[in-house]
Amino acid sequence: MHFEDSANPYLRALRPWVSAERFTKLASVVQNRSRSVVPVLCGVSDPGNINAVMRTTEALGLLQLEIIESSLQDRDSGREARGADKWLEVRRWREPLEGQSHRHAAGLRGSTLFAGGAMGCIDDLQARGYQIWATTLSPRSVPLDTLRFDQKIAVLFGNEKEGVPGPLLERADAHVQIPMAGLTQSFNISVAAALLLGHIQNWRKQNGGLGDLSLEEQERLLTIYLTRSLPNPERLVPRIFGDAGLDPRF
Repeated sequence: MHFEDSANPYLRALRPWVSAERFTKLASVVQNRSRSVVPVLCGVSDPGNINAVMRTTEALGLLQLEIIESSLQDRDSGREARGADKWLEVRRWREPLEGQSHRHAAGLRGSTLFAGGAMGCIDDLQARGYQIWATTLSPRSVPLDTLRFDQKIAVLFGNEKEGVPGPLLERADAHVQIPMAGLTQSFNISVAAALLLGHIQNWRKQNGGLGDLSLEEQERLLTIYLTRSLPNPERLVPRIFGDAGLDPRF
């Protein structure tokens, strides 16, 4: 798809505001973006680990990251990955306060907050057709290198001390482990995510390709990425779209 020739009015309005090289790079990234694999961080509280998984998720071409918040987590975070979260759909899940609805969107930079907690996150993923795979060592665990990845998968990664919580392990469709040749029983969460997600994406690249967004989704995502590439987008975007007679709330 050559987005330079797109009839999409938003892309046509934004095209003159970025260099040809930047437009081509963003278009290539969008074409390879995928929603088929979703990492889910379960109570990971260390900002450095969250930051590292965000960077891995974005670098491997994945679009979405789910974060089930820990009670120890910095509730003002949103600052963990100043670069990677700009290009991701980050969905944070928090236990609802008394009287609060199951879903309650709130403004966090680069993310959307849902008041459904861990079980709300799993319910939502399953309703959207994802198989739930938990990374853990258990009698049910299957080695990563024996699996296929041609379906929608949400991969649960546990916190630094306790791993994936028991109730979420019970909800999982499969338990998965990364084969290890040494005596160490586990990897750091950020290392485990990089190894596992990298393996999945390499398999998918060799078995049909990475990108799975529809043309409409690609054009919308490219529009978002172009606006986020502009200097002072809060000021420029309404002006650009207004001059083109377009609704800035695309």
